Amino acid sequence: DLFNHSCAPNMEYGVTEEGTIKVRSLREVSSGEEAFISYLGSNSLASTEARQALLRGRYLFACCCSLCSAPHDELAAMQCLGCGGRALPGSVCTACGQVCPELSAEMRAEVMELEKAVSRAAAACE
Repeated sequence: DLFNHSCAPNMEYGVTEEGTIKVRSLREVSSGEEAFISYLGSNSLASTEARQALLRGRYLFACCCSLCSAPHDELAAMQCLGCGGRALPGSVCTACGQVCPELSAEMRAEVMELEKAVSRAAAACE
């Protein structure tokens, strides 16, 4: 393996028409820092729960990257009901100070089903 996975990678790759793999950094990488790519493809903006399920199912491992290890799902921000900004469920909106409601188990299940549908549609396009 040339690259390990991270949901917050510091590298990305592509294949040229000639079949050459090209790799480029997404941010400044320190000397000695490990190079990571994302194995998620079009699922990179999914919730932590959805990313973990995909990685377990497809690659047989649980991701422990900085994004998956964060105390809150950094990609799960929702629109603030007070001002239209973005805030994590259960947190205070930094723009207006209103508390965002927690997602119910029913809403989390609905989000997971939507993420699965988006993943299937994206896979059909690849």
